[in-house]
Amino acid sequence: MGSRSSCRQEFYKYAVDFDGDGKKDIWNSVPDALASAGGAARRQGWQPGMRWAYEVRTPRDVDCTIGVPEVTQPVSEWLQRGYVPAHGRRPSLTEMSTPASLLLPEGTYGPAFLALKNYYVIKEYNFSDLYVLFVGHLSDRISDPRGFETPWSKNTQLKTRDVETMQQTLTRLGLYKDKIDGKAGMLTRAALGTYQKTNRLKVDCWPTTAVLDHMQAEVRPQLTRYRI
Repeated sequence: MGSRSSCRQEFYKYAVDFDGDGKKDIWNSVPDALASAGGAARRQGWQPGMRWAYEVRTPRDVDCTIGVPEVTQPVSEWLQRGYVPAHGRRPSLTEMSTPASLLLPEGTYGPAFLALKNYYVIKEYNFSDLYVLFVGHLSDRISDPRGFETPWSKNTQLKTRDVETMQQTLTRLGLYKDKIDGKAGMLTRAALGTYQKTNRLKVDCWPTTAVLDHMQAEVRPQLTRYRI
């Protein structure tokens, strides 16, 4: 969360008096709040007429380690590689040539998405992928009552401290270079997938008890032994 001064600067920069009462009031005026949020998104690069993301069915041999923002290719190339839009949705011609990245919020379990530019515009407002997925999916449900085509799994999530332990180990191995926060974000999932590949484990890019046990049995003792 930004400082009070930075929040004030954002307000004066993006706030809009959309109801015409002479005041920019994002707290008590729905028109002002919506118009201000829309203006901020547009300035961050929001692309009108394009979706935030497409839920897709992935190929069976999907490589979950490429599910990071840095790996992009046009939507048309993703489709040629076997990614199929859910619910029979058809990207527009403009979207077909638009770069997108693969998003696997639950590793190889649960729904998968091709995230377009607008996904990351929302993420500028709130960095949480779950927040972006909620907002994007809510906007879809306004015009289309169908939910996600692929259901979320019922996998048990590891405790925060266990994910932190994984992140620390992956950092020491040179596979992870982001913050230690105990959250299974994009970079953590990709690093886990690389670790799984290297150690010939099941590659699902998801923090499981099996991977944690492997790290504690095989890797952490070695790191401790050679620590200076």
